[in-house]
Amino acid sequence: MLFKPGGNGGKLKIVAKGENWPWELGGPNDLVRVHWRVENEWFCVEAGGVVKKNESGLYKAAKIAAPASCPTEVCGNGVVELTPDHLQAIYEWIRGGAPEDTVVSGTAELLATCLPDP
Repeated sequence: MLFKPGGNGGKLKIVAKGENWPWELGGPNDLVRVHWRVENEWFCVEAGGVVKKNESGLYKAAKIAAPASCPTEVCGNGVVELTPDHLQAIYEWIRGGAPEDTVVSGTAELLATCLPDP
């Protein structure tokens, strides 16, 4: 991953493949968002701008405007980021007996953005 700040916005380049990168980019894509963290600071980009390539395995765009702000929560990144809804879901789960194999009523709605498809 190359992140190079610059006077006209900078450059982000991600090249990922091999056994340590188990995910494959499908395509073409309507929207590509990338979130990354350096130490405790989050960065993000929502691709658009001038799309040069958009196919399976390759997305290349230029002149992408930075979003006004990054999302406050990025699920699946290995970092625990609890929102008030997440805390409420944990509370409900504990009150529901902390089952390992069922969903406690009312918690799915609170976690909807982070739950995998059934």
